[in-house]
Amino acid sequence: MRYVTAVVVLALAFVPVIASEPGQPLDCSDWVAVESGYSCSVYLATTTCDGWLNRWPGGNVEVDNEGRLLRIRPTGLDTPCGGATRTDVVVLQGGIETLIGYFSDRCISPITSGYIDSTENTTPCTSDEGVFKFDRIDGRLILPLISHGVNPPATVQWVAVINGFTSAAEIFQSFEPLQSALGFRVPAQPEGLPAADSFDTYHGNLATLPDWTQAQPLQCDYPQTSPSVGDYLTVADTLPDPAPGSGRYYVTAVHHQEETRFGRQFIGGALSGRNPETLPVCDWEPR
Repeated sequence: MRYVTAVVVLALAFVPVIASEPGQPLDCSDWVAVESGYSCSVYLATTTCDGWLNRWPGGNVEVDNEGRLLRIRPTGLDTPCGGATRTDVVVLQGGIETLIGYFSDRCISPITSGYIDSTENTTPCTSDEGVFKFDRIDGRLILPLISHGVNPPATVQWVAVINGFTSAAEIFQSFEPLQSALGFRVPAQPEGLPAADSFDTYHGNLATLPDWTQAQPLQCDYPQTSPSVGDYLTVADTLPDPAPGSGRYYVTAVHHQEETRFGRQFIGGALSGRNPETLPVCDWEPR
């Protein structure tokens, strides 16, 4: 039996996501992913206004690598503290709008007339609203935000990066702790190939790199039918945690017709594609 799924990241330790402390400005720990595979990281955080933050090259209309329109949508909320706002990241395709994830204002003290930790999609150091940029190469949304905390009063201007959109070429692998699964979104041109017929995912001991002959198959020749751009592929990772002081890597190879590719390498000051002939034959059967 073959499983329609597959792939991803580095493995050392994974901990559950915990929201920021009440009263403090919101940050990436407050990101709520509605769709699988989307995560948040901080590109920049500052309390001052200088340099390029004063010239943010943002816009309010972007298109991702799947041809979907991207939008940042403020949604009003009713809370015990009074009116609050949720900052939604949404995509529009074929007239259907899908919520990717959001940052939500947080009610702190309803009794003392509405203390709210809040965030807004406003260009750092300017008053422009509704601005963001889409990085087509890496498949990520770059989102300027201003977060306000109330205990004590504090304001942080920062830029969030929402990762997990379809990239142009790289296979960006990620790990979802709650599902113990590896996953990635099929790129528009996986590893520079015009399309993907199937994928193989391997794992191995970090200490053996860059000797790819010691890689071990995790899942082979998936999915059952040729994937489409933007498909989110996952595979269960049932391997035990690495021993203390050691680590594990995961790597995914893509096949298209007679070609196989699995990323690039930088050795001795030279950048080159990895040689697919160094990978063992992927021969995997589910247990």
